Amino acid sequence: MNLQQLRRNYHKSICLKVLGLRNGIPNIADKASKRSIELATSILEQMNFSPCANSAYYPQQKT
Repeated sequence: MNLQQLRRNYHKSICLKVLGLRNGIPNIADKASKRSIELATSILEQMNFSPCANSAYYPQQKT
């Protein structure tokens, strides 16, 4: 496995276990800051992985 594959697997693992949504807001955002929410949402979209897949954090998938 090369470094690129390891990095992708690592990011996928983080997204599946750590990153999530709370009331539709990424949990890495400052919920009081509109810009922070925009940036965090963009980060999640660009990583192209679903945030935590549990009952509290279902993401809205883009197709």
